[in-house]
Amino acid sequence: PALYIHGDGHNFEVVQPDPNNSNLNQLEVDGGQEADPLLISVMHDTVEDEYSFNIDVRGGYYYKGCRTGNVDKTWSSNY
Repeated sequence: PALYIHGDGHNFEVVQPDPNNSNLNQLEVDGGQEADPLLISVMHDTVEDEYSFNIDVRGGYYYKGCRTGNVDKTWSSNY
C-alpha cells in the first residue's frame, strides 16, 4: 500500500481517494507546526499477507482543531 501525506487543508482525515485502487491511502494532516505529531506504523498481517497503516494521533488535537505552541514535541517512542 501507499500512503500520501499532505497538509493542503486544515482538516484531519484518512481516505482512499481512488475507488479502483484500494492500496492508495491519503492522509490530510492539520497545518504545519500547529499540529501535534502523528505516529504512523506499517502493519503486516502474516496470516493474510496484507499490509495496512496504523495512524496514531497520540492524544493530539486532530479532531478538535490545531493549537499553537506544539513545536517542542518530537518523534520519540517515549512520548
